[in-house]
Amino acid sequence: MRVLTIKELMRSTRIVLCDLARRIANELPKFSEGSLERFNALTSLRNIRHALARRDYSPGRART
Repeated sequence: MRVLTIKELMRSTRIVLCDLARRIANELPKFSEGSLERFNALTSLRNIRHALARRDYSPGRART
């Protein structure tokens, strides 16, 4: 699994980000402790949460 960067995630919608987080979280138990795949998955989840926190998804607010 490759790491999803904050830069690429910031271009995604909230629905896409939530779906990505769900899919990665579901795959997480398949990766062994300490593996590169698990590290990358956890890093991607952290980046998704960061992107969700930084974006303003409130209705009626224009994005710039």
